[in-house]
Amino acid sequence: YLSLPSSLIHGLQLVQNTVARVVSHTSRILYVTPIPKFFHWLKISERIKYKTLSFIYSAIHFNQPVYLRSLISMQSTRFTRSSSFVTLSRLPVTSRLKIADCSLSNFVPQLWNSHPARMRQPSQSSTSLSTESFHRHLKTYRFTLSYPP
Repeated sequence: YLSLPSSLIHGLQLVQNTVARVVSHTSRILYVTPIPKFFHWLKISERIKYKTLSFIYSAIHFNQPVYLRSLISMQSTRFTRSSSFVTLSRLPVTSRLKIADCSLSNFVPQLWNSHPARMRQPSQSSTSLSTESFHRHLKTYRFTLSYPP
């Protein structure tokens, strides 16, 4: 879902809005945005990013799933203030096709590296986030991007 065109994501968002109306027994004439926000549902585009980052977190910290771990590459660490954070690098593109730009190895580093540094700490660090804590922080961060205050 990560490389879906925005028109398809918009269609999925309309489905989610309809489900929110049905679950909350809300009329079609009322504004829909407060309903998914009340249920603490992420917008579809943010949900896709949340699930992708969740898989990447597992791949980085637990090497699972193996096929996903082989698609990502960590940047070499230098001794700087930010060297304690996991930073991903893009794998070299071997094709000139536009479809190669939509690959996971192209999207994931940019998505991962755009997150706050505290969420990208390695698991062996004493200040690292536990899995539950990471997911909680990730959802909160993505929720604030979905519904800015």
